[in-house]
Amino acid sequence: MLIPLIGSAVCIGLIGIIYPHSTWSHAAKTKYKWKKMMRATNIKNNLDETFQLEEVKYKNGYYTIKASIPTGLTVEKLQEYKKDMEITFGGDVDIRWEKYDCLAVITINTNSSAVEHVLKSNL
Repeated sequence: MLIPLIGSAVCIGLIGIIYPHSTWSHAAKTKYKWKKMMRATNIKNNLDETFQLEEVKYKNGYYTIKASIPTGLTVEKLQEYKKDMEITFGGDVDIRWEKYDCLAVITINTNSSAVEHVLKSNL
């Protein structure tokens, strides 16, 4: 039982090495950073539930993260930690609420050239 687990871990690790910039790699890193941030900030309700990742998409320096909102927490609670997210993910963060799906949608722009373009166009 232990040998198949070790074999799987090695295969997954090799995929991350062979395809370091793949969508899979970005999603895995994002999930790790998200869980670490949730533990570090201690965002949870009275039942010890926290925002859970439902979907991670990456394209051209932009991450779109969808997270379920547990009972007792709100998007505003997540907004309080926006600066922590910007530091954790290394980009500009926008958080919105998908009311009918009960999801927080977090968009992270890690593409510094896009930010520079916006700044220059506003001058």
